[in-house]
Amino acid sequence: MATLASTLVGTFTASMGLYDRVSDKREQHKQKQRDHKQDGEIKELKESFQKAQKAAEERQQRIDQLENGGGGGSGSGGGQYNNGRGQQMAIRGGDVGYNLERDAMMVQRMYDNGFGRYGNRFAQGDGS
Repeated sequence: MATLASTLVGTFTASMGLYDRVSDKREQHKQKQRDHKQDGEIKELKESFQKAQKAAEERQQRIDQLENGGGGGSGSGGGQYNNGRGQQMAIRGGDVGYNLERDAMMVQRMYDNGFGRYGNRFAQGDGS
């Protein structure tokens, strides 16, 4: 009887050990799949972040060029006007796109520097 009980206990213990190892292998496989999926997501996020950062840097360079009187390329004539800061700015008569782009970037920068720091709550206003 003691031999039978000992055999049953030994078999039960061995089967529990086998179950634990199989369970660990399954978990490792599931974790490996999760890791692979997350690695792909992280890579996509990094690429997206780098694109956004590059676009922001290019926009900032363009704004700096515009503020410094640059802008690249030659305009097609026009006169000059005062930009409100006492600086004379050339009007590019034939380059409407340039003027719209410059003005949009300047407005966006002013918003970012001023009101943008107040966040979404400011944009929604108060409940009244």
